[in-house]
Amino acid sequence: MMLMTLPLLAQENIASPYSFFGVGTTQFKGTTENRSMGGLNVLQDSTQVNFFNPASLAGIKNTIFTIGGSYDSANISSTTNTGKASSGILNYAAVAFPMGKFGIGAGLMPYSSVGFRLEDQVSSTVSRKYGGSGGVNKLFINGGYQVTDELALGMELAHHFGNIGINIHQQTDGVQFTTTEIDRSKVKGTEVNFGAHYKTKLKNKLTLQASFIYDFGSTLTSENESVVYINKPQLIATSADTLRPVTPDTEMKIAKKVSFGLGIGDMNKWFAGISYDASNRSGFGTRFLNVSNISYGKANKFSLGGYFIPNKYSFGKYWKRVTYRAGLRFENTGMIVNGIQIVDFGTSFGIGLPMRNPRDPFSSFNFGVDIGKKGTTTEGLAKENYVNFHVGFTLNHRWFIKKKYN
Repeated sequence: MMLMTLPLLAQENIASPYSFFGVGTTQFKGTTENRSMGGLNVLQDSTQVNFFNPASLAGIKNTIFTIGGSYDSANISSTTNTGKASSGILNYAAVAFPMGKFGIGAGLMPYSSVGFRLEDQVSSTVSRKYGGSGGVNKLFINGGYQVTDELALGMELAHHFGNIGINIHQQTDGVQFTTTEIDRSKVKGTEVNFGAHYKTKLKNKLTLQASFIYDFGSTLTSENESVVYINKPQLIATSADTLRPVTPDTEMKIAKKVSFGLGIGDMNKWFAGISYDASNRSGFGTRFLNVSNISYGKANKFSLGGYFIPNKYSFGKYWKRVTYRAGLRFENTGMIVNGIQIVDFGTSFGIGLPMRNPRDPFSSFNFGVDIGKKGTTTEGLAKENYVNFHVGFTLNHRWFIKKKYN
């Protein structure tokens, strides 16, 4: 079967035509703060949680609760059609707290999402419509340990779980009956990654940070079920005939990944950094569909970003205490369709609004926007021009501290 000729019918609440493949479109792993800096993963801050590197938890000083969500909107086009897509999602919810030289965290976030409606003209007489929904979630627990004043190490253990559904409706000219195939997958698996973070003081109040992350990869098990309906006109039958083909369970590989990051700044005023991720997705596959025009290869991502704070300790002018963020991102997704590498390029901007309560100076509301494009219209593919809005809330609080009164 040759898919991604893509006479496209994207509609509201549809995420991306590229979520047709594998376990769907992989979701961004970081917080709103990270996302507003182009996905930068090197920054360790005592008032924020860095989901990328578990070693960064060793540096937190307070109990931190963080939650965030996003609204994604895209104009999707092929050489023959255009459409719009939109979706909203809860991106993460997590808590982390310090324990001496240790920092412990746990949380829940989506790992991937599936949402599409596509049409494929298989031949001059046969057409198919595809619809998909669902996704895979990630439940994780992680921890970091401060080995020395400058070096911290960490580990993360994650459990993946979720459900994915695909509907395929086929119509053949001249044939009285149509068929509808409903495929369902129950996906689960575990994942482990290791992190190291180095931070040291330089001259002129500057701090140098370096990050290393290694994801050991994983194998996701997919328990599959399929039902095929032969849809007959009412004059012939009052209900559809049902067939149950044998659909064996399958396995899908999450590739091993290595990440590096380097950054420098005066932490109370500004910070700038760069990070690089690399993996090989050649072992990845699809669940049900025998798609001959897609393959997977090496994937990589560059992120460049940072922040600026005019005056973090200003009491008279609130907007001087606001954090302004920006970044750039270029990602080769590792997906190859019709011989074309699918790439994703975007810019991001954001602000962090500190709480006005002077007793809670490190909690903040964070807002950001991504503007970018993914894919191309060449070789019958689809291009997404997207604008994604994201928001997060980070609450810092000192728990378990005995108050003293004079």
